[in-house]
Formats: sequence, structure tokens, C-alpha cells
Amino acid sequence: MAAIVCFSAIAITPSDMTVVINPAGVDYAFDRANGTDQGDYVDPQGRFTVGCILATNPQLPGFRVYFRSDADGCRDEVVFEYGDPWATGAPADLGAYTATITKSGTTVATIAVPAHYWMARWRWFSAPRAVSQSIAQLNAAKLLPVFDASQLGVATRPFTAKTYSPMGFAGLSCNMCITGDRGDIGLVSEWQADYICYGQNLPTVLAQAEAAGSFPIAFRDTRSGAPLDCITYPNASTQNVSYVSPLIKMTAPRSNGTPVIYEDGHSPAMSYLPFLLTGDPYYLEGLQFQVIADLVSLPYSARYKQVGRYLAWPLRNMFSAVAATPSSVPSWLLPKARMQAVLDAMYGAVTSRTITTPTDLYANFGLYTGPNVWPTNTMFAFWQNDMLALVLGFGLMLGHSEWQAIAQGVVGCGVTRASGNGGWPRSRPTLYDSLSAPSVTLAAAVTNKDTTITVSATIAQAVTAYFTSTATPQSVFPSPPFTVMIDNETMTVTGTTGVVWPVTRGSNPGNHVSGRIFYGPNVTTWPALWNLCATEQALPAGNNDALQLQGAGSITYVSYLRGALAMADQVGLPGVTPVNQWLTQQMVAVARTYPSDRKWMIRGS
Repeated sequence: MAAIVCFSAIAITPSDMTVVINPAGVDYAFDRANGTDQGDYVDPQGRFTVGCILATNPQLPGFRVYFRSDADGCRDEVVFEYGDPWATGAPADLGAYTATITKSGTTVATIAVPAHYWMARWRWFSAPRAVSQSIAQLNAAKLLPVFDASQLGVATRPFTAKTYSPMGFAGLSCNMCITGDRGDIGLVSEWQADYICYGQNLPTVLAQAEAAGSFPIAFRDTRSGAPLDCITYPNASTQNVSYVSPLIKMTAPRSNGTPVIYEDGHSPAMSYLPFLLTGDPYYLEGLQFQVIADLVSLPYSARYKQVGRYLAWPLRNMFSAVAATPSSVPSWLLPKARMQAVLDAMYGAVTSRTITTPTDLYANFGLYTGPNVWPTNTMFAFWQNDMLALVLGFGLMLGHSEWQAIAQGVVGCGVTRASGNGGWPRSRPTLYDSLSAPSVTLAAAVTNKDTTITVSATIAQAVTAYFTSTATPQSVFPSPPFTVMIDNETMTVTGTTGVVWPVTRGSNPGNHVSGRIFYGPNVTTWPALWNLCATEQALPAGNNDALQLQGAGSITYVSYLRGALAMADQVGLPGVTPVNQWLTQQMVAVARTYPSDRKWMIRGS
């Protein structure tokens, strides 16, 4: 993209600009002269003022072209968006087209677009925004944590540079539902961490911010001109359930045969750092779209009920959007107060499940898990809790002190596991999946008249989805009497000798089929939790001070914990420093054998 030479900083009248696109061989024209002024974005640091003129063509509903030129005439930009949350017909992706951009009668760009997904966008610009903020400045302003890859002793595996083209993904996973750790998952991406730590890969960082537009998340309210306001429309959703308004109809786009899916539990940090570096409002717009997508992609009733990584990354985006959005914005952006209102709604929901009516797992272990309905909160993953701890520390760094009590509770889970003082062996500070309650399988059907239940001789079938264990149920269940839940019936076990257990039935006994897995009560202390997990997973006993790893992949989960502790250390949460120092030393000792990623290498004391 050719640069424009600037000769004056005096505001000028923009030259005529037109765009013609030709999907399916049909030309559609968009003329700035016939467009509608959406208001100017004034950079708070005085670097530029950007106008915004919206042009549409009634022959191509849902397609919008935004002409955005700097007031001083130094830079032109054209944004192409497709999709309308209020559309009532069946949505369809737009096929390949060529976009021809003309200014003052001269063609300035011709861009081949392979497809245009519904609710996606891309842009052309005459010159990129300059990087005008350094990492050191962002650290000093408490907008970005301090990273330090050198603390872990060795360089990490390199991530190759990526490029962007319209509807491309620049190295980001276009199907976010694919699980497993990737370079694009974290408080920052691996490419961003490469730039933060070493000044490398800036082109990829900016390319991936452009690629954010390729995901079908540009939920613009075509009535107001801004990203859809989830406070104004509390029932808006892409999920067709009762009382949805608006129901955002979606397509199923594919990129080179791969589904293009945005998913909040694996979504990257695409736009925040690029916006901080450049001040480019297109990146701020992308960040706001991501915040909205995290909410409206869910059934509206589930908006503020996420847990684990499904809370961590949306909360990261919310914290980032509040920090990034200026106090005054034009109509094509949501105001800062609206971003704060979304964050406040999430804070209220999280507070009700931690401070007001905490679950057993949060109250006893600092684990922020599922709803407070036993036994649905029996399964948990420490590493997802650590992702949330990292993001909560980030929120504290950005000045959201109201989250401190919650952050201390969640971070406290990691502190206990890595301190060796609470009854959990710090040699194994992270396990992949765990159960907080004993489980076993019915070996025979139960009728509503029975006063005994027959259980399997081992717990292997009950935990086989996660582990393999030949332990007896007596080794994990408490001494009777204790309560269990089978299907929706609660009953009391009064004896556990052998495999036939006497029970006291409830007031509404039911029938239960053979093979049903059921759970006992949650454990409530760290020693009991370790004993349960160690038995379920056949882990060796002991509480030694040497980090025990099982293959290169296991360092990944330890890295999450170490990053969370280092973040908590930076913001001064009590009791974190010595634990973080111990874990850092342990990771240094194994770093050459088990290298970890830069994106978790936040500096600790």
C-alpha cells in the first residue's frame, strides 16, 4: 500500500472517493459524496483526526462501506463490512469480488477478495498508522504487564512471521473450537510476546489485528451505527431461544475447507496491543466487536455465567476495552461508559458466586467453577483457574480494584498448590482435569423400592473419561453416613462394606439404570483433595520440593500458573512473591528440556 506524502496539517475537504465491488459479476457502487457522516474520531493524544462517511447501496443489503480519511489529508482508509444483526432473511456469505477504489478520478487500489463472510470485515488503507508508543511507555502507564523471557533462562521456540490478506487469518486459528494450547491463546499472543520481549514480529502483530476482521463477529447495530450494545439489548443472541431480540442470524463460513468459528474460550488477544501501539481506531473497533461477540454468541441467559477459560478471555477483552476506549468517541464506537457497564455486569455475576453465595470449590479452594448446584461442580481444571487468575491480576493492574477480593481468592488457589504449606504437594502444582468428589458406577439397576445399591468394585469406569484407576470406592468415599446423588435423586449411604451398600431413600425415590455414574459429597480440605486426586489419577504420594513433569506438554500448564503468580506479584497481592520465586527457579532448572512460551513469561520478583 503506497504511502501518501503529507505537506500540511491543515484540515482540508476530502477528495471524491468511490468504491465498486463486483460479486457474481455484478457491479455495486458506493460513493462517499452520497454517504452519511458518522462523526470524527479525535485521537486523545492529538496524533490524528479521522472522519467517517458511511455509504450503502440498496441493491446489496447488509453491505457497508466506510470512507475514513484523516482530516489533514495524509491518509485514506476504506472499511468493507457485511452483515446486519437486524436482518430477517437467511444470511449468506458473499463470494469473491474485486474492490476498485477511486479517488479524484484515479484508481488508487484494486484488491481481489476471495470471499466476504457475513458479519466479517476488512479494510484498505493508503498508509499504516505509525507505532508511536513503546513497550516501556505502556508498562509505565500500567496498560501492559512487564514481560521478561530471560527470567526462565533460555530462549523459547520461535514463531514464524505471518502476513494478512482480506478474509485471511495471519496465523490465527480460524476454527477456535480446536482445543490445545496454541500461539494465539493467552493474555497476549506468542507473536505479541515476541515483540514485547525482543522487538520482533511487529508485522505479524499488526497483521493479526487486521485478521480479527475475518472472524464473523462484526455485530454492528445498523440502527445506531455502533457495535451492538449488549446493555441496551440484554436478550440479543446468535442462539435461537425464547425472547431473543435481536436474533442475529449467522452463516457457517469456511476458509480453505476449515470452519471459521469464533469461540470465547479460545479467543486470541488480537486488537488491544496494536491499538495501544498505534492508536488506530479500527483496532479499537475490533476490540469492541470482540467484547460483544463474547456475549451475544451465547444464549442471552448464559451471558455472565462463564467459568474457567470461558470467563478468562472474555474478561481479558472487557478489561482491555475499558482501558482502551477514550472518554469521547463518535457514533461508530461504543462509549467508554458502555464498556464499563458490560464489565460491571460481569463483576456482579462473579461476585454473586464468590462473595455473596460462594460455591464449595471457591469457598474451600479458590476454584471458580460451575454453578452452585451439587454435583455439577465436581469436575475442574486447575490450569483454567490459573488463566482466570492471570486475567484478574491484569484487571487489577488496569486499576479495577473492586476485583481484588475475587482475585485474591482465585490466585490463592495457585499459591496454595505451589507453596507446599496447605496439604497439596507443590511438586505437582497443576493437574490437567480433576474431580472434587468421589465417584463410582452403579453395577446393577435400582428400582424405586430398593433399600440397597450395588456399586462397581473399582472406580475405574467412573473416572475413565479422565484417568485410569483401579482403586476401590471405599478408598475415595468418606465413612458413612454420606449423601450421594443418582440422577436427580438424593439418598444417604449408611454402609460401604463390600459392593452392596444400604441406603436411605428420599421422599420421591426413582428408578436408576445400571452403569450410571454418581458422586459423593465434595471434599472440603486441601489434604483431602490431594488424596482424592492422587487416588483417582494413580499419582505417587509425597510432598517434595522438585517439580515433577510428565513430558514436554506438562510444562505448558505449569507456565499458566507461573504467569498468574508473576502477574499477581506485579500488582502486589500478598503472599505471592516467595511462591512465584520458587516456581520460577524450578522452571529454570528444566527449561532446556521443557521450554515454554514467551506469552506466559510475565516478570515476577
